[in-house]
Amino acid sequence: MSFLKGDLLTRTRKLVKGLAKSEPIWLKAMEHAPPATFPRADGKVKRISLPEDVYIKKFFQKHPDSKHEDAIKICGFDPPPARLFGLRVLDLKEQGVSEEEAMAVADMEYRAEKKAKKKAYSRLKQIARLQGKKPPANPYPSAIKEIQAEERKYVRDRFFNPKILEIVQKLKEEKAAEAQDRFRGGGCDEEMWWYTWYYGKSNGNLGLDSIGLAVSSNGIRWERGGEAVKLKSSSEAGFVMNFRKDWWAVDTEKIKAL
Repeated sequence: MSFLKGDLLTRTRKLVKGLAKSEPIWLKAMEHAPPATFPRADGKVKRISLPEDVYIKKFFQKHPDSKHEDAIKICGFDPPPARLFGLRVLDLKEQGVSEEEAMAVADMEYRAEKKAKKKAYSRLKQIARLQGKKPPANPYPSAIKEIQAEERKYVRDRFFNPKILEIVQKLKEEKAAEAQDRFRGGGCDEEMWWYTWYYGKSNGNLGLDSIGLAVSSNGIRWERGGEAVKLKSSSEAGFVMNFRKDWWAVDTEKIKAL
């Protein structure tokens, strides 16, 4: 349908010319004063950029903590401190101030405002102590503390809510079952495969001064008296070491009993 292409004026012309539609009253007037046409987009949406974006980047380079401390409220009407900084620099430049001086003045105003907020909160706490009351909440909290205050309820539920505890217990059981299936699926028998844990003595030496403690895949400690012939190492680095009445199978990876 080629008549659907183009703007309203072009489509109406094609329909009238093809006798598919009667000529409307407004067609001639629109032909004398056609509406403004805008260039079509090339398929790529360009990023919206504002004049103060350059100074916002410089502000974050100078104050990287502002990204975490100063809250950016999407539904609010007050711009964040970084944008206020950029707007202030542009305002001073319009008044004839150089860029460096404008940035210095805007930075000084930001630091002074931040210091005033801290001083006001410390004064509130001081008044509360004099009155014997509990210190009030910070009227100017950082973004991190606001998020923590919202999540504190869910953190407490993690340890005290019976439903959450039941879900956590089920997840632990599922994880343990998956681990057992993984061992069995790989062809390893829990009665036959043993994993070695190493620890050094107080002198810090390794080799013969280290004791290898063989532990099975299900966590059972394996220490028996007997001959070393009863074990077969799965790697060349494995060896058997005697210690007091018991002996331990030592290996870098795992040991299989005969």
